[in-house]
Amino acid sequence: MVDEKFKLLRKNFKQNGKLIIDHIKRNHFDPWNFAGEDDLCSFCGTDKDLTKEHVLPKWCFENDPERFFETVINGSKQTFIKTAIPACSKCNNETLSEVEKHINNLFRDTDLSNDYYEYEESLNVIRWLEIIEYKFHVLNFRRKFRRKQSTDFIPIFRDVPMSVMRLNIELSPYKAMAQLRKSQARIKRQDKESRYFSLVFWRSKNKQSLFFHTMDEHIFFEFPEYQMAMFYFFNKEFESNYDAEKEAKEIIMKNYG
Repeated sequence: MVDEKFKLLRKNFKQNGKLIIDHIKRNHFDPWNFAGEDDLCSFCGTDKDLTKEHVLPKWCFENDPERFFETVINGSKQTFIKTAIPACSKCNNETLSEVEKHINNLFRDTDLSNDYYEYEESLNVIRWLEIIEYKFHVLNFRRKFRRKQSTDFIPIFRDVPMSVMRLNIELSPYKAMAQLRKSQARIKRQDKESRYFSLVFWRSKNKQSLFFHTMDEHIFFEFPEYQMAMFYFFNKEFESNYDAEKEAKEIIMKNYG
């Protein structure tokens, strides 16, 4: 069943991916020339029956309305429960919901103390994480910089998309748009074999649910309820899970000490 949902997403992007990208470019790329058009579904391009699709599924943050992430770029805080992008009812409630249900069940039913994920299951986790990455790219074109008034506040940046205001892309709107296209292209590719060692899982006894994400680089989750942590590199390939896990834990230490 879940394979059919991934196949449908690939089909939707192959047929309407350019339409979606062009819509984002007209409406969220140039702060001095926004078209102001109505929203489209971020996954199939329709403008009918639009809903709000959570960037992170509710079960990832235990449906806690107080959980939030902080954007390093401008110091803004946003609750996960309000972090959403437009998606039609079919894509949201059927396609994406089925994918998320499958991944949630996989995590719940696997005890890493005596088991591990089968090869194809790991590839499906990669496909799911690449959907989340795409959603963050869409979200951060829709979010505007709007930094709080301060001594270093520059009004001209107020309506610049958050996706552009990143030092690691040299504040380049064209690099931000290229990364959005690349995130969509990842979903369109069925073959994930070369990405297998870029995803690592390990058993964790941490009682705190943790998450961080750097666009076009990596994503990290820690799920206390599943006694599991995982890390995925969007742009790096490794010779083994050991090499990926070693680098992942170095990044985690830099984030959390």
